[in-house]
Amino acid sequence: NMSAEAAECFKREAQFWQQMGKEQETIDANRRSNIILSSVQIYAKTQDPAFSARKSFNQKFEQNFGVYLGAYAEGDRAVHNPDTGSPFYMDEFPKLVGKDMASYLLYLPDSSPISLYDSHIKAARLKNKIMQIAIEPQNLGSITAEDARYVAAAKYMEESGAKFFVRFASEMNEISCPWYTENSALYIEKFRIVSDIFHKYAPNAAAVVWSPNFYPSNNIEKYYPGDKYVDYVGISSYMNHQPETDPLGQNIDRNRWSSQLDAICSLYAYKKPIIVSEGGASYMDYNTWGDITDFASDRLYDFYTYLPIKYPEVRAVYIYDNDRERYRFSLSANEKYLSAYKRAVSSEDYLSSIENGKYGYYELGENTPAEPKNVEISSYIKTVENDIAYVVYRINGADAATAYAIPYSVNIDFSKYSNQTVSISALAFNADGVPRAQKTYNIKVK
Repeated sequence: NMSAEAAECFKREAQFWQQMGKEQETIDANRRSNIILSSVQIYAKTQDPAFSARKSFNQKFEQNFGVYLGAYAEGDRAVHNPDTGSPFYMDEFPKLVGKDMASYLLYLPDSSPISLYDSHIKAARLKNKIMQIAIEPQNLGSITAEDARYVAAAKYMEESGAKFFVRFASEMNEISCPWYTENSALYIEKFRIVSDIFHKYAPNAAAVVWSPNFYPSNNIEKYYPGDKYVDYVGISSYMNHQPETDPLGQNIDRNRWSSQLDAICSLYAYKKPIIVSEGGASYMDYNTWGDITDFASDRLYDFYTYLPIKYPEVRAVYIYDNDRERYRFSLSANEKYLSAYKRAVSSEDYLSSIENGKYGYYELGENTPAEPKNVEISSYIKTVENDIAYVVYRINGADAATAYAIPYSVNIDFSKYSNQTVSISALAFNADGVPRAQKTYNIKVK
């Protein structure tokens, strides 16, 4: 297997770079190794919180199962007219995508009062939607203890009767961000001041979100303000077309969008609920301006399909429905991209209101227990060719079921194996029937 050998070579290269103290080179060699390494992960769906991989942190608005659907839709002229307020995005965006949202995102410079969004917040309260307010500091250094601007915003939120995610000074780790600073101690000091204000003056209305950018991932930790000041950890996560990063030099972007969540989840998901505070897959190539609708639609569908299964820590996800600079994210302007989003979010894992979903997921591993009943099994499969056509599941070596599309879900009746250990295999094939990846686990049936 050539790609396995290449992955091993890149892994060794990373170890050499690390010994030389070269951080960026180490990160890049590890990235290349991971992209071309094949892997299979098998997941089981459950209605029993005892089986689910999701922990509870008792934060505001936190649900047991399911993912809140969210959107930034105010910038899409097809669903919102900012001058007249008609059409209004909270009414029209759900019609566009075929499903209601549980939450909406708005941006607020801290030089503007939150009452600027009075009509939006009233609508959110009436419809019982969470408003994610991304507060943008115009001058980080000028924020003071008991800062009047922030105290006023927090009091307004508490009195409004609405629900808020307060995402302050996000994407702070990315150098082009206006409030980026090398001085992470200054950032942390200011974040703590703002967090204290919202916890004090909006104790029922606001949950505080700390939300770095997915890139670069190696400096995220130095900006973390501390557990006491963070209710939710967020991430801005965008899929851009980067064929030049192909480890095999074939000019193919082999990245899976959802793998951007690996770093943030491994750092914080054991102690904080996670939200994808904004994201999209641009259907225009940043460098060539070429149309990459097929690529973007494929990655969008994959991301939303696997998010509830592979990342049970994630409580909410916001689609960014707006074009900017050399990126195209507008749902209303691209039928195929919109269709991929509609199909993916139609899953009952995605919640249109502030409630608990019905199901959760957990990864099956060696000696992981399965419930003695009919269980839905899915697989996440990573291969360098990305050409999987179907997956065959075997129980104790005998074919049990076959699935032909992501997330390769099948139902397997484990009731006849009660109190036994069985082997479950997932074998992934391409359209020519060539095996590409496989995994076998011994699992205990309760």
